[in-house]
Amino acid sequence: MAFHILKPVALGVAAATILVLLSWLSFFEQVNNIAYDFTQRLAGERPPTSGVLIVAIDEESLDRVGALPWSRTVLADLIESVDAGEPSVLGIDVLLDDPGAPEEDRDLADVLGRARKLVLPARVDEGSGTDLIWRLPLEKFRQNDVTLGHVHADPDLDSVMRRVVQAKYAEGRVFRAFSMEVLDVAGMLPAAYNEDIGGAIRIQTDPIRIRFSGDRGAFEQVSAWEVLAGSIEPSRFRDRIVLLGVTAEASGDEWMTPFSVSGRRMSGIEVHANALESIYSEGNIREVPEWIVLIALAGLILGLRSIERRFEGFRFYLASVATIPAVVAASWLLMNSGFWLPFPTFILGVALTVPTLGVRKLVKVNRNLDRKISRLSVWAAESGMSTSPLSALRTRLDAELEDPDLKRQWLDVLNAFEHEREGRSERRERLLGKRRHNAPWKLDAVDFFNEQLYRFVSFNDSVLAGIEDVIIVSDPAGQIVYQNTAARDLQSFSDEPPALWDYLSSLLDGRSLMESFARVVTLDETIHAEMAPSSTESRFYTLTISPIPRIGVIATLHDVTAQHELDQAKNDMVSLVSHELRTPLTSIRGYGDMLARYGLVEEKGQDFLRSIQAESARLNDL
Repeated sequence: MAFHILKPVALGVAAATILVLLSWLSFFEQVNNIAYDFTQRLAGERPPTSGVLIVAIDEESLDRVGALPWSRTVLADLIESVDAGEPSVLGIDVLLDDPGAPEEDRDLADVLGRARKLVLPARVDEGSGTDLIWRLPLEKFRQNDVTLGHVHADPDLDSVMRRVVQAKYAEGRVFRAFSMEVLDVAGMLPAAYNEDIGGAIRIQTDPIRIRFSGDRGAFEQVSAWEVLAGSIEPSRFRDRIVLLGVTAEASGDEWMTPFSVSGRRMSGIEVHANALESIYSEGNIREVPEWIVLIALAGLILGLRSIERRFEGFRFYLASVATIPAVVAASWLLMNSGFWLPFPTFILGVALTVPTLGVRKLVKVNRNLDRKISRLSVWAAESGMSTSPLSALRTRLDAELEDPDLKRQWLDVLNAFEHEREGRSERRERLLGKRRHNAPWKLDAVDFFNEQLYRFVSFNDSVLAGIEDVIIVSDPAGQIVYQNTAARDLQSFSDEPPALWDYLSSLLDGRSLMESFARVVTLDETIHAEMAPSSTESRFYTLTISPIPRIGVIATLHDVTAQHELDQAKNDMVSLVSHELRTPLTSIRGYGDMLARYGLVEEKGQDFLRSIQAESARLNDL
């Protein structure tokens, strides 16, 4: 019993393991990425809660101020205007690792030196060979221990930004992500990302999946030219997380995201804003652990196997296909809770498991069919008369049958019978002698045995229909499964009869037969009841209830009405003789009257008279 339970479980776990390994292939990784984007869009947009405000160097700012790169003096004026509003932190996503005009650099350095809370970008670049080097802001811009955060882009193979690397390492130095440093300076970084271990901060390097708030424009923005023009009140920035960066298209810092359905890319500063929002709200997407995926896949496979054992054909395929939207719905619900369940792996599981179960059933059916055909092949040996008895019968017909037409017709019947029997015999030898037992052969074999079975059943039906006694067959529960033709002559016959004991009771005189039925079924006894009257007492029967081992019960009603009437007449005469004990029979009633009374012919009357005389003599002796 344990083996029958553990075997499918072990097979399900093995199949799930193979599916998980397949999902690691680059092809399925790409499929999972597409499914991830679809699920995130399905989960919908989420309003930001971190209070981020983007100072955007947009197309209108470029039109009014000039094309990029802007002079360091303009940038210094922009930063000074924002800092005057006393934001909780100002994150600048403008690279400052190349020198500009000395006076302009000095103006910018003075403004950065006076700024209160500032985060500047650092980027990783390739050095000589394969080494990575840091491209940091010029030293003059890193006054007052300004905080640095890396702005390294880490898109997937399809160039879609889905994650941000928590920290990057190069040249012996580690910098956390720009978005994390902005939150840390603002005092809003969750404790999970700021783990203190003995005075040091543990830095994780694992990437964080970004839960995007939406497409472009999901965060509040003000145009940089409006800030420079003084159109924006400084109080607008107070206690806000302010990010300064380029949002104009064709700036070179643009990326595809899961929400880029229209094909428009998202600016780098907006990607930082989404990463910041994900970290702040702790809504970043975490992958469901692979051991849970493994268990869920095994459960899905075992569930499909259970469905396949209960449903056939279209219903099984319909139920199997229904698991796909169910898995997608589960992935959507988990995405809303901050988890990613790679549902393409489960769809692959359905796509592989369903045909596998179909092939398994087909193989199992074929093996079972082979065994059954092998057993039937022994049973199917043709029975009947051999050639020699038929030849002998033809000889007798020629010698003994005088009517030529009758002789000819009988010979025609014999010839047709022999031809049909020989044809079946040849077909059997030709069919069962084949070594190649393919599907067409199996179908031919089934047809052959069906024909044999049909002939056998037809023969039995004809035999039972020709019996004058009523034959009723039931299963061990009393449900009637067969009534022969003679049963239809019964006055209380029913095409949908009740249990056998109740049916027999309604056909007869209402006697209870349930206990008798129970004894037949349980003890294999045969029950007899003689001279049982029908429900109308117009007919009389002998009832026999016999067991059919391991199959059911057979009840037989034999009509004994004529015998009952004869016995009744005999009893009536005996009573009459007893009444006229010493009176000769001829003085009681005329012999002819007596015969007419009981409807007896002369010969039967003589027999009847002798039996009455014998009974009368016995009574005289008494």
